[in-house]
Amino acid sequence: MIYLFKHNLHYFFVILFFWMILLENAFSFGIFHSFSNGLDIRVSLFMRILFLLNAFVLFFKGNLLIKELNHVLKLIIILFIFFIYGAVSQPQYIVGSLSVSIQTISILSIIPYLYFSNSNKLTINIFYKNLRIFALINSIFLIVSFFYPNLIEAFESSSGGENISRSFGIMGDEISIFLTFFILDSFHNKKWKTLIIFLVSFLLTGGIAATFMLFSLFAFYLYKMKFFSLKKILSTFFGLILVLVFLYNFSDQIPFVKRILLNINSPESNSVGLRLLSFTTGLNIFLDNLWFGLGFGFYGAYIKDTFSYLGTEVTIISATYNQYLQILCELGIIGFLFFISFIFKSMKQLKRKLKFNFNSNLSIAYIWLFVAFITMQSGVWFTPSSFVFLLIVMPQCRRRGL
Repeated sequence: MIYLFKHNLHYFFVILFFWMILLENAFSFGIFHSFSNGLDIRVSLFMRILFLLNAFVLFFKGNLLIKELNHVLKLIIILFIFFIYGAVSQPQYIVGSLSVSIQTISILSIIPYLYFSNSNKLTINIFYKNLRIFALINSIFLIVSFFYPNLIEAFESSSGGENISRSFGIMGDEISIFLTFFILDSFHNKKWKTLIIFLVSFLLTGGIAATFMLFSLFAFYLYKMKFFSLKKILSTFFGLILVLVFLYNFSDQIPFVKRILLNINSPESNSVGLRLLSFTTGLNIFLDNLWFGLGFGFYGAYIKDTFSYLGTEVTIISATYNQYLQILCELGIIGFLFFISFIFKSMKQLKRKLKFNFNSNLSIAYIWLFVAFITMQSGVWFTPSSFVFLLIVMPQCRRRGL
């Protein structure tokens, strides 16, 4: 981080932002005051305000109107409009939704914040190195938390009612998806030591959806990198056989294998059943609010109020566990079309940048994003303080040629 501080303050503040969110969530560090419904005055809030003010200034200067940032500006405006719509139609939920809106739009504002910074290839390489260090430290925390879950209060683990030990370090359960990026990155750059650490920590999270995404990532990676020679196909095939044999022999010790077996044997009482309940609840909400949704950020508060008679179980259905359905519930069909447009334009621009300068960092980001948008169907990553959302934003911050 010291090198980033010397080379580029914008990139330094974004890495600092990563760490600040992590520490605040894990240790309640830097929280000055908490309101009801999740609105907190935190140190990271002031950094978010910095990103928002920067976007505000760029907009009035006309910089946000350039073609490469047009999709970002449109999404920011749509999210703001749908927040206002929700605030007018359901003002009783405005506090919680305000927190969601500020935090989400501020992360989107990181794109122009870094895009117009005085960056170069050295700065970007240092930035990616700091991201890898961030992921590595969280992986080490995760491994320690698996063996010593009570070592520090911030360690997170879960059995999910399945009697399966799952660990998430201090980041939370989104770390399994987060690590898929760095596993592929380490493999591509032949960083075998860090790859082993990332893989071990990944297995200890027990993430079924993340495991499916990881296999999809490597399949798409082999396709894009044109590695389908006979020798490499055979090596991959035998490698998969060894992995499957390993998983079978150690199925009692590996969380995600045990979860798969339990979900097959009794889906109604495990995560599949709970996610199906959340999905069907979200589907009903969408059908009742077809065109404009509930308003951006209003879903969780609306569900907790409407289904309060369920007691603590209402937390289970307070999210749809599917990002696209969540957007449909909050923005309706109208807003959903803008959201899909944001995804397509993001991928199109990244592909164009790759043709200009195909380098390892950006190519891995492109592959990861492409697979993530398709396979990441069991979680809501477009939420406040989401590290997965931060990863989705990062590749779009680069100008062509850097």
